[in-house]
Amino acid sequence: MYTAEVIIDNELGIHARPASVIVKKASGFKSELYMIKDGVRANLKSIIGVLSLGVQSGDTVIFETDGEDAQEALSAMIQLANSKFGE
Repeated sequence: MYTAEVIIDNELGIHARPASVIVKKASGFKSELYMIKDGVRANLKSIIGVLSLGVQSGDTVIFETDGEDAQEALSAMIQLANSKFGE
């Protein structure tokens, strides 16, 4: 299992468009991928799960991955967050 703490910097936080980008990217991995905010854990392959966290700009989240391509998946999620989800 791999984890990384990331600050969400894009102006509007994680709304519908970035959530769909996250789910699309996460779905390409065999591993389980999660985002944790304030102790609540959501599956990154579920748009409802991602949106239910209510992540705002400046929030700190933890990405957690587990499985055969977990390290690659974690790197992809960090890169996605650092790119402000393409916004």
